[in-house]
Amino acid sequence: MKHLKERAGDDIFIIESISPLFPANYAHARRISCDAWGEMWHTSYMMNSFSFGWWLSRVYCFNDPDHLVMGDRSEAENISRMTTGAVTGYCILGDNLSTKGIAVGSKISQEKAIKFSTVEKVNDVIRLGKSFRPAYGHKLSGRNNSVDLFYLETEDSYYIAHFNYESGDKTGTIDFSYMNIDPENIDVSRSYECWTGEGVTLNEKGLEYSSPNNMAKIYRLFKK
Repeated sequence: MKHLKERAGDDIFIIESISPLFPANYAHARRISCDAWGEMWHTSYMMNSFSFGWWLSRVYCFNDPDHLVMGDRSEAENISRMTTGAVTGYCILGDNLSTKGIAVGSKISQEKAIKFSTVEKVNDVIRLGKSFRPAYGHKLSGRNNSVDLFYLETEDSYYIAHFNYESGDKTGTIDFSYMNIDPENIDVSRSYECWTGEGVTLNEKGLEYSSPNNMAKIYRLFKK
């Protein structure tokens, strides 16, 4: 690994697969789970690994959620898969974007890759380059037993990501007490959900949400 890093120099970004942790000083990123594609099962599987391995961004520079594939999956699944890039702070697109040659990609997946990778408010979150952390470790959702609520605090904002791994719509309140957020410190007038740009609604306990089947949401709550 030392020889490889020396040969790569400063111009090549080195990503390791699910390797032992000890070669962290020889790579920039490490895959947080095994292969993950575009369906919700893959998203929840990857988030299971992230739920309990989020702290590895303290070992490597980045957690790698694997290539983000849109493919022929639903738009809700596409949004959830892209959201995994936001919560890890790292993004590699995985669809075949070739338009010529012997391996031309699907036009549908190319259009969806463009659509879901160019949402500026979401890209702002990815550009932070920071891993979110789970709001709790004792409450798991979906058949892959993943945490569904993650958060990140910055100097001016709280970021909250919520995943609906289940089949069926979900509504409710995201309890701020899990994230040590004081609702009195939130500037509701400037806050929004990143995928839609829509404003947010708070109640005495926290943030009200409505998540369709297989959908993920990312909220940016500005501090006063």
